[in-house]
Amino acid sequence: MKMIKQVLAKTKTIRIKTWIFGLIFLTIILSSMYAFHSYVINEYERFEVNEFHKDVELVMNFLDSQIGYLERLNTDWAYWDDTYYFIENKSKDYIESNLVNETFIEQKLNLIVFINRNKSIVYAKAFDFEKNRVIPVPELSPYLDYLANESSGFLKIDGEVLMFSSKRIIKSDGSGDPRGWLVMGRFVNDSFFRALGMPIGINIYIDRSDHNQTISIQDGKLITYRPIKDVTGKNLFFLVFEKKSNLEERKAEFHEYFSAVFFIGIAFLGIGSAIYHISINERIIRLNRELDELAKKGDISGRVTVDGEDGIAELARNINLVLESVENYQKSIENARDILATSNKILRHDMLNNLTVLRGLFELIEDDRREIGFRAIDRSLNLIDEMRDMEQSVNIDKLQVYDLKDVIESIASGYDIEVNVNCTCKVIADPAIYSVFDNLIRNAIQHGKTDRVDITCRKLNGFCEVRVADYGTGIPDEIKNMIFEEGFKYGEKAGTGLGMYIVKKLMERYGGSVAVEDNKPKGTTFVLKFRCVE
Repeated sequence: MKMIKQVLAKTKTIRIKTWIFGLIFLTIILSSMYAFHSYVINEYERFEVNEFHKDVELVMNFLDSQIGYLERLNTDWAYWDDTYYFIENKSKDYIESNLVNETFIEQKLNLIVFINRNKSIVYAKAFDFEKNRVIPVPELSPYLDYLANESSGFLKIDGEVLMFSSKRIIKSDGSGDPRGWLVMGRFVNDSFFRALGMPIGINIYIDRSDHNQTISIQDGKLITYRPIKDVTGKNLFFLVFEKKSNLEERKAEFHEYFSAVFFIGIAFLGIGSAIYHISINERIIRLNRELDELAKKGDISGRVTVDGEDGIAELARNINLVLESVENYQKSIENARDILATSNKILRHDMLNNLTVLRGLFELIEDDRREIGFRAIDRSLNLIDEMRDMEQSVNIDKLQVYDLKDVIESIASGYDIEVNVNCTCKVIADPAIYSVFDNLIRNAIQHGKTDRVDITCRKLNGFCEVRVADYGTGIPDEIKNMIFEEGFKYGEKAGTGLGMYIVKKLMERYGGSVAVEDNKPKGTTFVLKFRCVE
């Protein structure tokens, strides 16, 4: 600024003053283009890639959940006494009552196979539930070593890929020797994967060439690949994920705005010598300062000052238009999140009402189906809880002060085990803090089989360290580093793999952390660190 004033003071003609003004003006234009292009466009590209990655992982997690559904369905059948006796007596009543076409349609199954302990097929049926017709059973003999092996995943059979689950057939009370295996499966193809991508606007199809898994932008599309492996770990094919990228459109919009401003500046430079004076220079300096402040803060809700009706004012208005466009796009994303949250609440409400009705109906049943029904209802209730926790983890509420003792005792009152609380800390959090402790106590009971939980707190270097200790079966060392990963599941009673991932994300939002260690002499201790209020 000092140098500019010296130049202006020494300049004796309007022409020289005009060109100095033009140099400053064009410098601001170029710096504005660089700041907005580098910051806004790069941030938009990062956002678009991250959202695409989340959508891809959502599809892959859904595939895992479909396999999990097959496993749960197959377990209910394989641990059924009627199935156990069917392997020996091949009862027609069992076939006519259970292996009807409606079963395949309702459960979306293409194949059910019963294999005895000698690895011979006792009964098999194949059905096309989309076309509602029985189809030939494929030649399964070459694949019996994989099917009669209590496993699940994907297997290529006669050129088609089968998503399947295989379970040992045993009595419901676990007595007696296993009598064989029950296999349930569904064939997957391009149409199956296309249907998965349609609700989220992604085109998914099969490619049998080798690819890496990086995300790239090609010909205006976001593209990435994910391998589908069979039960032996061999690649069957790659899933190709494609989604339209709006990055070039955003770049074009920015270029249009700034090109217009640039040419306005050039025109103004040519005719401005007659009206040039020092106030114009001051306005340019002020505009440059405001742009620098916005760029440093990353504040897309801010606006630059607009005064006058000349080229500088036009520049400021165009800059504000760009800021407004980006801000409106961000608001549309927030509105979409609110709509999804509302839909989630409605879905949970309706599911809870329906599950309550189902529980009442199962109370009237006196045979084995009652326990099977209760187990399915309990799994659904756990899923609803995790849907609620996930919704809270993505909602950004204002952080406030919470008394940990009140929070923990409120959660502990809902469980029928001994929960000892020795904690006087007040911490910074939001309403989702209740989900943190609910997840930890519920996991200790369901997975750790503990009958007691001790929760203690201490203040440490501006943080409140909370230790949640149980006396259950503990967590194996080899998975301790994985339990906080999204979708990680372990053991027969594994849920969706989201509970501990939600806990980690909430603690990071609060500016804290969560870790796991062994409890002596047995059990597990989770160590949480909250920002503390003195």
